[in-house]
Amino acid sequence: MFTVKANMPTLHRNHKALPWKDIRAARHTTAAKGRRVTRTIRVAAVPDWIDFPGAAQVAQLRRTVTRRGKKTVEVVYLITSADHIAAPPSTLASWVQGHWGIENRLH
Repeated sequence: MFTVKANMPTLHRNHKALPWKDIRAARHTTAAKGRRVTRTIRVAAVPDWIDFPGAAQVAQLRRTVTRRGKKTVEVVYLITSADHIAAPPSTLASWVQGHWGIENRLH
């Protein structure tokens, strides 16, 4: 799985411009430690303009955290070689959540 970051301006802009609102979303909300986290993922087949060997899907993952009435939103774009059968939206979201957990422990 490859995260498309803002330091890749053309690739990031092209991902952001995809019709994400037209794609069905999968959502999962958890509440613990005084915060509520909602993860929303939308997944689509890889567009023709992506030139990554083996790329099969792209995704938009939105993470909304509410803590003490304050809401923060993080949006991440992904490219993965996993197809929709091996990695449906809920599976991709779990993989990303697991990765975030590892990164948070490192910082």
